Amino acid sequence: MKLRKRDKNPSASSAPPAPSATSSTSSSSSIASSTAKRAGKSTRGRSKAARKILKEKHAPNEDDNGKSVDIDIMADIFQKCQHLRFHEECISKFRVIYHEISHKDFCSKLSHFIRIFLRNDPKSPFTKHCIQFIPKLINTLDNEKKGVDLKVDETVDELGESMFGEEIFTEASSGKDCVIDYILSELLIKELASVNTAVRQNSCSLILRLLHGVNDIRRDIYNSLQLALLDRLADRNFLVRALAAYTLRRFQDTSRPDDPVLTAYRFHLTKDPAFQVRLAVLMSIEASSETLHFIIKKVRDVKAVIRKQAYIKLAEHVPLKMLSVAQRNLVLKEGLNDRHPNVRKTVEERLLAAWLKHCDDDVIRLLVEIDVLADLKISKKILYIYANQLMETACDQFGTKFHSLVHHFRQSYLDHDKLLIEEHLTPEKVLIWQCLNTFIKSNEDKFIKLADKRFVTTSGNPAANTSLPNNEKFTEAETLAEEWANQAMGESSNQLKDDSQIADYLLPELPHMCQYLRKFVETVDSLPESTSSEEIDGKEFVYKQLVSILLLFDVCDEAQQNYLLEMIHTIIFSPNLHIVFEDSISPIMKFIARRIFKDSTHLLEFTAECTSKVYNLAAEVSVEDAIPKSKTPEPSNDTESNYDVDYARLTMEIEEIRDKIEKAETEVEKDHVETQKIKMKLIELQSERERLQARRAHRISPMSQQIPPSQVPLSQPFNLNDHPETLLKCLQIFVGALEHGKFDSAHTLIFHHIDSIVIPGVIEKEERIRALAVKALGLSCILSDSLFKQHCNLLMQILSIDSETIRIIALQSFLDCLCKHGIEPLIKKPETSPNVRRSSARLIEDDIANLNIEGAGADLESIGEAETQADLQQSMMEDNDEDAEELESEADMTINSQKRVRPFETLNKNSEQDIINSLVEIFTERLFNCGIDRIEESAIEGFAKLMILGVIYSPSLLSRFIITWYLPETKPNILQFLGVFIPIYVGSESKYVREDDHIIVTGQTCLVDCFIDTLEILYEAKNAIHKEPEELRLFHFLPNLDDSTQYRQIDLKNVTSFMLNLVKPNQHKNLLSNLLYKMFSIVTSEDQIYKFYEDFLVEYLLKAALRLSLDDIDDNVFGELRPVMMKIITRMKARVEDMRASRRKKIEKFIRSFLVFYKSLGRGELNASMSRPSSQMDDEAEAADYDELDQMEGDLDLDPLGSMPGSKDDSKENNDEAGSDGEKDEEIAAEDDCNDDVDSLSDVSETLRWSDIDEPES
Repeated sequence: MKLRKRDKNPSASSAPPAPSATSSTSSSSSIASSTAKRAGKSTRGRSKAARKILKEKHAPNEDDNGKSVDIDIMADIFQKCQHLRFHEECISKFRVIYHEISHKDFCSKLSHFIRIFLRNDPKSPFTKHCIQFIPKLINTLDNEKKGVDLKVDETVDELGESMFGEEIFTEASSGKDCVIDYILSELLIKELASVNTAVRQNSCSLILRLLHGVNDIRRDIYNSLQLALLDRLADRNFLVRALAAYTLRRFQDTSRPDDPVLTAYRFHLTKDPAFQVRLAVLMSIEASSETLHFIIKKVRDVKAVIRKQAYIKLAEHVPLKMLSVAQRNLVLKEGLNDRHPNVRKTVEERLLAAWLKHCDDDVIRLLVEIDVLADLKISKKILYIYANQLMETACDQFGTKFHSLVHHFRQSYLDHDKLLIEEHLTPEKVLIWQCLNTFIKSNEDKFIKLADKRFVTTSGNPAANTSLPNNEKFTEAETLAEEWANQAMGESSNQLKDDSQIADYLLPELPHMCQYLRKFVETVDSLPESTSSEEIDGKEFVYKQLVSILLLFDVCDEAQQNYLLEMIHTIIFSPNLHIVFEDSISPIMKFIARRIFKDSTHLLEFTAECTSKVYNLAAEVSVEDAIPKSKTPEPSNDTESNYDVDYARLTMEIEEIRDKIEKAETEVEKDHVETQKIKMKLIELQSERERLQARRAHRISPMSQQIPPSQVPLSQPFNLNDHPETLLKCLQIFVGALEHGKFDSAHTLIFHHIDSIVIPGVIEKEERIRALAVKALGLSCILSDSLFKQHCNLLMQILSIDSETIRIIALQSFLDCLCKHGIEPLIKKPETSPNVRRSSARLIEDDIANLNIEGAGADLESIGEAETQADLQQSMMEDNDEDAEELESEADMTINSQKRVRPFETLNKNSEQDIINSLVEIFTERLFNCGIDRIEESAIEGFAKLMILGVIYSPSLLSRFIITWYLPETKPNILQFLGVFIPIYVGSESKYVREDDHIIVTGQTCLVDCFIDTLEILYEAKNAIHKEPEELRLFHFLPNLDDSTQYRQIDLKNVTSFMLNLVKPNQHKNLLSNLLYKMFSIVTSEDQIYKFYEDFLVEYLLKAALRLSLDDIDDNVFGELRPVMMKIITRMKARVEDMRASRRKKIEKFIRSFLVFYKSLGRGELNASMSRPSSQMDDEAEAADYDELDQMEGDLDLDPLGSMPGSKDDSKENNDEAGSDGEKDEEIAAEDDCNDDVDSLSDVSETLRWSDIDEPES
């Protein structure tokens, strides 16, 4: 309930101002000196608050009437109230004092003692008990008190508020309100600005408890308190911010879009680094249309306790109608797939229960609200969770509520054949039917155990096992009558109670199901063209669920298989089903692969048979259309001359196109798509010329009119590109087989399908056909590295020029092939043996020769083109020769070609590192920041897989990922993925052998290699203001970065701390070596370059080196690094001498820090060699270096231990750290109730990203 404002009553007596902090301190000191002897040792062993209260006894205070106030009683009361068991007693004594003295004096003395315990440790139980005592005391104060002018307004009710408004009550209605107003205005609002963290924290806690039982406060106090709490919401201590957030919950006004409290809530909910503050804001913020978006975003918070509270907030305070369908699916998807079990449990038990209650416990309504078409997986998961919950809930009639649900569904929606009634054939009910059958099938053993348990219980119950005497028998008629009655009245109920037969309670018979599905397909074929897309989507969803029910059947005998094959042929050869539905063949191919043809070879043979039949049917229709229907007149002389002219024209065009093909195949920059188009044009012209010849022969032959169309030979090859519907169906059949079949390698039939239907589909105009063709090509390349090597450039070209959907398919296929085969197929070998290279045509030729399957020869020969077996083999041999010539011509090409090379052709390199560099270049220039979110996500996820699997090793790519993760405008999905990937990769043991030096490297090596480059790129981008963006290395890393101000918001210190925390100690010596050599390159550079990188050297490189562990540094490593370090020191000393005094301080600070680091590097075993006198050293140069080092120490005023003299800034930082002891244990103060152990990787990254770590310099 919102806190209301109350105007100040001018007639009320004003309370005296509270004593100032100075007077209070002097009074306390005087009392302490006067009572020190009397207190003596009695104050020892007591709490800090008790000792302060004892010092306040016998203070010389008087009230307005001159009556003396017994301060000893109030001190004793406050001493006892630090224990919970004395609270009731203390409240009774305080009420007596409250009636004896005036109201103003009571408030003054109460504030005085409150001020005392506010200065104690907030973690102390005594302080907490005192804070709990004050609200209890004030709530017991009544109105019968002198000096309090009260006016009770009888309209203080809901009717009065609705008629006159909330702010009509302008006067205090009780003595409690007067005391609270005084304490807030004269004490707590002032203490909120205290410099002591404990005072601020205790004040927020006390205000929170005081306002809990208050309906309104004075308007001026309301405004002042709101401003003070908003200031505390920006406090440096996270506990103060959290308490301020809790306290402000009654000050928010959701009716005002610019409400300052809601604005502060939204900021801290999304930006505050402390999860305790985010949790407090999430629990306090009110759900409204303006704040709902921020609440939903917290379901993806890094802390499990925040995610859990977000779902609780949505379940308890956000009605289902307030969320859109997309938001409902997002919440369910994130919650049911959450990595923490407590969060998933909260979603299942609280959120789903609340939404079901909103739908009147009707699961069908809930499915309608979340739209099952939007996310099928989430809908199924909801139904399975709901079924499991019902299984655990008892029911008197059916045993469990799940049995009741099954019985209700059978009686309401299924017919006598256990098929869904046509009027109930909706997506929601079909999904429930499928999920119930699947759930029963998967838990069949559990139901059998329940049936056995019930049988044992029933047989052991004598009352339930009554039987008739042996001499009493029913007649045959009576027995039949009883059976008919049982069948009519309770057959279904009796079957349901038998858990051993529940598997068949909702599942129909296989012949009935096949007939039902065939009837549904016929209905879809007869749909009018005016059918809406929503209705078509719903029918496609129903079709897929009906096919998935078929997977629950066990195909045992030949009769069942015949039923299924008949139904399958009806679906596959349906004339319109594959056109109306986006994906009608894949579900049925999944059923075929899992239930009928489990062997991959038999599955491919069935696929070839289906594609061949589809092809032949289309070819026969084409022949019938080509034959004229009426009698052809006799050709005239003019007609003959026209035939000759057309024949000559076609012959010349064919010869020209052949010349173009030969020229295109000899060029360095081959455009595969364009070459394929020219070849298809050649085939079309040849077909047209042959058709012209056939027509002329048909006109000349007198018997041509008597030949039926079915017997006319096909004189020209059938071109699939002219019949996109046929090509679409063939591709759907082939892709379905590849998706659901279990293949270990590429079969020869796969090679032939690629040549016959996939390549023609790639150059098809219709996007749907191209998408299926590219998908089929990618699936085939995954099975064979030779196919991948042959078609990798085609995939890259598709990735460059096609539409968004097809580009994503090509990208995913290419990256999956790299994950499977590595980058070896992309390496261009100088020589290729003919025995090793085997084309697809040769494989098909051998396979056809070895096939001994009845009726398979004719089907295989008819795929693609209607040729004889000899013609097919001859064409294969020609293709093989062309492939060989093409490979030989490519081998003769030189890399130093003067023509421009396209990026997708840079993959054919001679070395592994060149291939990796080309891949990274393609990722940077084409995929990353391309403006298409799905392509960016797929590219980042794919290249991350390659790095984790050890396929590629690229420090520059890891540097790009880190910089992208820190950019403020990075997409949330990419941000979450990179936040999980980066710690996993650098901590994994994935190994990669470098080609140049054959050294095994890991993710840690990659992080060390990219450490300095990442920092240098960001430093250059943040400080090179005079440079254009194109001149910065950052824009070479991320060339499509639009907003030039994004990278300036990155905290470079935070990036350094994040990367240092990820580097393991065993890699510190390698990182130290890189840092020292980078320092050396900077200090030995030109003055202008050094001036630019001076801050980078001092603030980042040196501080990073100071934070490294030196345990693994041995004598050999130190011996290698010592000369570099000595040169760095010597060169920096020379620079100090030439600098002005204003710049000398920073360099001297660097030298001091570096000398300390140098000495710390030589401690332990190395310290002995460093402490030897110069005369005992063998190397005179080494002795001179140490003498110069000692001289530098004297000049820079270093003590013998090598520590730096503290500067004013350092002492100030130390004082601040000492003064804020309560802030050192931020994460210890509040515990995560979810035991969020599994979030360690993502938590580290998220915490380091938001935290502002600044380690001490030494």
